[in-house]
Amino acid sequence: MRILVLLAISTSFGFVAEAHGSCGEFLIIITGNETGCWDAKVDAPGVILDEEWKSSFFYAKDAYCNGFGAVRFRAAMDADVTVKIRQKTTIIEAPIVIQQYCNSQTPDFFIVIILASALFAGIMAVKT
Repeated sequence: MRILVLLAISTSFGFVAEAHGSCGEFLIIITGNETGCWDAKVDAPGVILDEEWKSSFFYAKDAYCNGFGAVRFRAAMDADVTVKIRQKTTIIEAPIVIQQYCNSQTPDFFIVIILASALFAGIMAVKT
């Protein structure tokens, strides 16, 4: 099972962001003490879910309300990330790190070739 949990905690930031996920897709959970609803952005290469998948250039509307929120993010690569929340002209940000832990697997094609070669060699050995 592939899971990543990294925290960004600092008293200089108004909120805390946590990245939970695996190879490719993450849930960014935001907690803090801000009131009202805020838009949220994950400032890194990838796409963010805001009714539909959009470039990470965009904010997810009202993703963080009264101290709690979350956004789905598909990371294009490992990155130092800035999570931003925005309410009218006020923007607050906090850093996190996203690292993808993907199982490296031998492609199925190579496994089939290896098994077929071993089977063929076994048949040839029995015939001679």
